[in-house]
Amino acid sequence: LFNHLSVGAVLLCINFFVHRLFSWAAYEPLQQAIQSLPYLAELFVAVLVADLVQYAAHRAYHEVPFLWRIHAVHHSTRTLDWLAGSRLHIVELLITR
Repeated sequence: LFNHLSVGAVLLCINFFVHRLFSWAAYEPLQQAIQSLPYLAELFVAVLVADLVQYAAHRAYHEVPFLWRIHAVHHSTRTLDWLAGSRLHIVELLITR
């Protein structure tokens, strides 16, 4: 559990700096349109987009043979317990997070 949290924290920091580095690439009119929404609508759009992207990525892991070989580690547990959802191949962890 600690290793999972440690990797997550490191990747969160890396993501923060990468986002800062490439924030110029964001489409300004889209940013302004979203920022003009009320806070709850803005939150809804953010959650919806994040959920759709996560769904598309997970679907790709099941549909693309190369990605399935990596993702199959997640489905390889013999007993379903509280750690089964955190079971990932290291490559999937790097790609997804």
